[in-house]
Amino acid sequence: MISVVFFGDIVGSKGRSRLKRDLPLLLEHYSFDFILANAENAAHGKGITPKIVDELCEAGIDAMSLGNHSYSKSEVMWLDASKPVAFPKNLIGQFQDRHSVILTKNNVTLALMSVMGNVFMENTDASWVDSLKSMSQVNADIKICDFHAETTSEKYIVLHTFHEQFSAILGTHTHVQTNDAHVYNGCAYITDVGMCGPFPSILGRDKDEVLRRFIKKEKTHYTVSNEEAMLSFVVMLFDDQYTPTQIQSYSILPHQNILEVIKDCDTMNMLRR
Repeated sequence: MISVVFFGDIVGSKGRSRLKRDLPLLLEHYSFDFILANAENAAHGKGITPKIVDELCEAGIDAMSLGNHSYSKSEVMWLDASKPVAFPKNLIGQFQDRHSVILTKNNVTLALMSVMGNVFMENTDASWVDSLKSMSQVNADIKICDFHAETTSEKYIVLHTFHEQFSAILGTHTHVQTNDAHVYNGCAYITDVGMCGPFPSILGRDKDEVLRRFIKKEKTHYTVSNEEAMLSFVVMLFDDQYTPTQIQSYSILPHQNILEVIKDCDTMNMLRR
């Protein structure tokens, strides 16, 4: 059995702090082969920096994927190519060729890949269809696609088009975890993993500021909320043939103890140390 955990969009310092606090607790009691995350909002709510990449790797993240805010911080241009960060293949930018991170542990090779949707998303230079066809040729035992997109229907279209080519298709970007984690014809899927970020908020942003922008039409900056963070993630199990057997979603609110929430879950009990 091979286990993979994927954390939803990490939002700002609050999201990073919650992840750094709870991940060691998970690893103390449960065993994971690969630890992944979407980190495109990790730097002040938009983008990522080399320093934060190192911070997340030191916290235990094996590889991270990005999204539409990949290039929001200028410092990202100095990110070393050896760092385990997957940029969306079809997002216009300097690192489109860094769309896949290949990891090998215990003779198992996993690829984390990143691609963006086309509906309501800007700066994409190609359809995800062409991108995913190309990315599906990557040589790995387990192929996990982070599909960073706005609409639920587009994410399901990807599932029904590419379920035979990928081991898992995980939706990110909308920051609200959906209740549809399942294995479809040999492919683990969820429409959106959710976020690791401030709650209550509006997708991690300060709710009063967002309301002023939308209701009163004020110009605001979408400041990251100062509330404590929730933690959203999925755990996937694969058999010895690298076929997914389970995918389970979890959403831990700020006041909740992660170990108490997951202690009675069958999926997690299979991973107890």
